[in-house]
Amino acid sequence: MKNLFSIFCLVLLSNVLSAQSIAIKGGLNLSNMVIKDSDFDTKDFSRFKTGYHAGVVGNIPFGNGLSLETGLLFSTKGLKVDLSDLVNDSFTEVSYTSQIDLNYLDIPIAIRKTIDLPVVDIYFKAGGYLSAGLSGDAITRVNDLVSNEVIEIPEDVPWGEDGGYKRLDGGATVGLGVEIKSILIEASYDFGLTNISNVTANDTEVKNRVVKLSVGYVFGR
Repeated sequence: MKNLFSIFCLVLLSNVLSAQSIAIKGGLNLSNMVIKDSDFDTKDFSRFKTGYHAGVVGNIPFGNGLSLETGLLFSTKGLKVDLSDLVNDSFTEVSYTSQIDLNYLDIPIAIRKTIDLPVVDIYFKAGGYLSAGLSGDAITRVNDLVSNEVIEIPEDVPWGEDGGYKRLDGGATVGLGVEIKSILIEASYDFGLTNISNVTANDTEVKNRVVKLSVGYVFGR
């Protein structure tokens, strides 16, 4: 599976480099995750985690302002969870937080509609993405608010193991942006549709969610 994915990336990269326009872009990620089972849901406790993305994308035009956009992006994902309210009672007062950091190689594939205006070009896009998990880690921090003692528990994220995450992810993506001469400014949202959890008990479900704010430079305009 890894070899097939690597071959797919090489073929895709060659198509990107032969595209009519190529953009190098990067920016801010605001990521979250759906983590739930039949007994628990993190939606009331999760917070956006900041991260980043960077890579190259290319546009292959069809005509009438339509084009196929694809590329390769390194992207960080994950979430922060604050479970302090669950562990505190009348006898304890602690801050209990956990953070998951996942690193992915993203392959976006979207149809893009560009509207040419006198000063700027405005575009909208919709499609999907494929991702391969590269690495990841998690850290839990317990802070006793009375004594100010902090305990940190780091661990590696297990991939492809029972209790861990599946490496392959996929979902839908939408976005809009503007191009001012060769400068690109874009906002997009990746909505994970794949359950990346290897846990099958209790209807466990884990899915990625990422807001991306990008800036870039376009070659071949």
